[in-house]
Amino acid sequence: MTTKIKICGITDPNDALEAASLGAYAVGFNFYSRSPRYISPGSARKIVDMLPAEIVKIGVFVNEEPAIIAQIVETAGLDQIQLHGDEDVEFIERVRDL
Repeated sequence: MTTKIKICGITDPNDALEAASLGAYAVGFNFYSRSPRYISPGSARKIVDMLPAEIVKIGVFVNEEPAIIAQIVETAGLDQIQLHGDEDVEFIERVRDL
């Protein structure tokens, strides 16, 4: 089994590039506005565009509306999302259908 490592809470381009150079599988961007590691979708996009294509870019969301998640995914250029709130199965199905 191969261990895959995601470095989360990326807000700085140098940190993202360092994570990639050290072999991280993925980097995570926190889009929860009340988090000290929050990053705007536009700032995340600038970092995403600097990363190698093989690095998975993940957005972390807490109790966000599906339409907002979809908008941020597109704006930031994300590959995957991570839900970290009170989302239930119905919510997950709605997001999956976006």
